[in-house]
This record gives sequence, structure tokens and C-alpha cells, in this order.
Amino acid sequence: MGFFLGAVVSVSGTSIAAAQCTVAGASCDDGNYCTLSTTCDASLVCTGGTARGCGDSNDCTADTCNESANRCDHTNRASGYACSDGEYCTTPDTCDGAGACTGGPPRNCDDGEACTGPDTCDETGNRCRNDLLPGWCRIRGGCIAEGTVDTDGTSLCDQCVPSISTNRYEQAPDGTACGATVCSGGDLTPAPLCNPIGDCVPSAAVMCASGSCATTTSCAACTVDTECGVGEYCGGTECVTSLDAGSTCDRSRQCTGGNCNDGVCCNRACGDGCESCDPPDSPGLCTPYASGTDPEGSCGSTLGCDGFGSCIDATDASVGEDSGTVDSSVGAEPGTDGSTGGNLAAHGSGCIACAVGAPGRGRDFAGLAFSLLFMLGLALRRRF
Repeated sequence: MGFFLGAVVSVSGTSIAAAQCTVAGASCDDGNYCTLSTTCDASLVCTGGTARGCGDSNDCTADTCNESANRCDHTNRASGYACSDGEYCTTPDTCDGAGACTGGPPRNCDDGEACTGPDTCDETGNRCRNDLLPGWCRIRGGCIAEGTVDTDGTSLCDQCVPSISTNRYEQAPDGTACGATVCSGGDLTPAPLCNPIGDCVPSAAVMCASGSCATTTSCAACTVDTECGVGEYCGGTECVTSLDAGSTCDRSRQCTGGNCNDGVCCNRACGDGCESCDPPDSPGLCTPYASGTDPEGSCGSTLGCDGFGSCIDATDASVGEDSGTVDSSVGAEPGTDGSTGGNLAAHGSGCIACAVGAPGRGRDFAGLAFSLLFMLGLALRRRF
């Protein structure tokens, strides 16, 4: 080992500052890779400061300083070693043994509360979202269902009203139930209701249509329409308001006007087969079928409907010498055949059907009219 002025002499890998340390506290170099910020101590010896930081910000490596090799070493941690993948919504995260951190299963954000949901993880906000569900309040740290009365309040109308507030009790709106419906002895007493100033007002009892209660809170189901009042029918379980014209029905009691035809509530009694209460354009309005048609086949051997809700009789189709072949497919409006004043359907030169007056008597009527006019003329002549 040799010494010379200003030199740093190394002994067994340890640097000794022979000329560096002339002032205590001055920076120096102790010759070690793994120490930083070395300074001269009071004895003017270069002393190691802080350890070199070899961290690589990877949870899955063990980071050490290798003095002999003058380097940092990063050794992979074993598989299953706890780490963080930087995602809030995965946990627990573990190392895969190859230096990588693998995200765990989704974070469980279920808070166990019935009034919150869906309980989800918000990665952006690094938090769990436990939003209050509709119809609930959270008051005094607990879940309170809508309509629940404040047990510490002075009125049954102090309730959880989410539409007003979700964190305190409020006065329930006018008409809100503030008690239970009760059925006893065939009488049903609806739930009491809150009034505008927050008082709970009892409701009047009504007699069950069936005359008996099914439970302590409901009437027994009606069985027949006659158990119901005027303007009501038995809807299977309870009496309901009768239906307006045009509504689907299966019996007359269901209809306001008492007329159920063709499966539809009708504006009037409808039907010998030449009328329909369910036309495409106006259901509920009793409408005659077109003249000469018979959609329901209700006219039997006759020619068909006359356009006014009745059938035309085939036996009235002959008009003496003007009679022709019956043609049920042809209809006509009154006075359109040019030969009589009746409602005729022309077939060749014959009269097919007369819907007005007695068919076949057109000439009798004309003769009678002529006679009356002749007699009237004679009477006037004698008078003047």
C-alpha cells in the first residue's frame, strides 16, 4: 500500500479520502456504489450517506443494490405475492411469478343494504357506488321504505316521502294512505287518508258486493253481476265500472247502455242479422249491412239485407208480368229501375225485389192515386 498527497487509497474495496476531507461536512466519495451523499465527518473521514435507491416501481420484483457488480438487481417475486395493478375495481391483485401484477376478481361493492343498488364499482372515482333505490329513504343511518311513518313523530302523516326528501321524514301529500284497509263482517273500510294539513282522516266503510270478506283487508270476490251496483259488473274478483260503447264485451251487463252485440258494447240494441255493432270504421255504432248483402247468412232463402237492417223476402220479388229472375247479388236504391217507385234491383227488364211498400203492387198504387185525383177534380168542379 502506498500513499501520496491528494490521492485516494483503496484498502480492501474501501475508499479513504486522504485529501478530500479537509473540512467536516464536505461532500466526498467513499468509493461504494451502493451509498450516496457521502460526507466528511468530524474526523475528516468520508462516511457513507444514504443507500442507493434501486426501486423500479414494480411490486412484483425484489429490488437490491449489488455492490460487487456496481448495479441494481431486480428479482421476480414468487407467484401469489400481493401487488397492485393500479385498478381500484380489482382486488386482491397478485404477482404471476414472471414479474407482472395480475388483477384479481372484481371488487365487492355490496353494502348489504336493501335500499341501495345496483352496487357497482366506479373506477373513475376510485369508489363503490351505492345509490339509493326509488321508493326509499335513508334516515338516521337506516333504510326506510316509502310510506313508513316516523315513530318519533306526532302524526301518522309524517312519513318517508322520497319525492320530497330522502334523508328526513316529511308531511305526506293530501290523499296519501296513513293506515291500513280493514275488512270485517262484510264491510270494507278503506285506509285512512292524510289531509292537506297533515291530519290522518278515517275513511267511511262500504259493504262488500259479495257480502263477505276474503281477508282482513279485502272483500271476497264477486261471483255474479247482480252482486254489483248500478253501472257496474263483476270483473272476476271485484265490481268494476261498466264499459263504454266500442269496448270489447261478452255480456250486456258489462256495457253502460246494456247492449253487447258482436262482442262489442253497442250504442243501441243491434240486430236481427242485418246489422253489425263492430264495423271497421266505427266500433260500437250499430250499422246496417249494405243492401243485397248477407254477411251473417241470417236471411236464409231471402235475397239478403235491404240496407236498413232488415231482410228482403224472396216471395215478394215477383211483380206480375214484370217479374224476373231473382239475383241476390244485385241491389238498388229506391226508384232507380225506371219502372216502379219501389226499392228494386234490375235484372233484364224484370223487377227483382221491392223493399218499400208491397212488391208487385206498383200499378195498384198508381191506379188508386189516379182515382183519388179524379174524384178530387170532380168535387172541385161541382163546387165552382
